[in-house]
Amino acid sequence: MMKDETEEKNCVKQREALYRLIISQLYYDGYSQIALNLTTEVQADPPCPPSERLLHVVNAGLQHEPDRHKNREPVPGLNPIQEILIGPGLDLEYETEVDVTAPE
Repeated sequence: MMKDETEEKNCVKQREALYRLIISQLYYDGYSQIALNLTTEVQADPPCPPSERLLHVVNAGLQHEPDRHKNREPVPGLNPIQEILIGPGLDLEYETEVDVTAPE
């Protein structure tokens, strides 16, 4: 039971930190009214200073994301989100051209 409570407290703290990063980024980017509304909604205390740390954290995360999509050729008619959802898959109509040498 104690482990669940600790995990829940950590999750709440992580969310609070995320909200503070979002608010700081909004202030930094000039969206003061939205940042103020979010500050009021999540009751952020102390006030969040303008900062672009969230941008740097996101960029660092994206750099470490798997590069599985860089080497693939785009599929005509699919947007990038559809390509991610569909994945490489299997071609069920693929036929091999192997010469059979065994008598049937």
